[in-house]
Amino acid sequence: MAPYKGEYKLDAVISRFQRLSYTIPWNLALLSFGSFLSALAIKAVIIPNAFLPSGIAGLGLLAYYVFPQISSGMWLFLLNIPVFLVGWFFISKRFFWYTLYAMVSLSVFIDLVPWTFPFDDKWLAVLAGGVVIGVGSGI
Repeated sequence: MAPYKGEYKLDAVISRFQRLSYTIPWNLALLSFGSFLSALAIKAVIIPNAFLPSGIAGLGLLAYYVFPQISSGMWLFLLNIPVFLVGWFFISKRFFWYTLYAMVSLSVFIDLVPWTFPFDDKWLAVLAGGVVIGVGSGI
């Protein structure tokens, strides 16, 4: 059976997208978008409800709750420095640079996001914050 005329165009679009998906600008765009979503969840939902996420972000927010003179994004950045020094020696350099970019962009976005989303129900806030930070981390 002969292919449709439009099928060749679709194959060309798919081929271009596949080539784009392995480029550095594409990866940086995805890291930026994921960092923005994670920062949105942290700044708009997690901090106003005094929640703690897991990992270094949780330690950074805990430090922010105790010492609010330093911004939450700066705490996240400072607490990630020792982890990145260890990562420099045990992880590939490409992975290191991408992760460093994501961490810096997350720290900057946390300090730049001005919104808060008020929730009357704490469980709804937990669910919304968890879903948005999970999608951001997954990207």
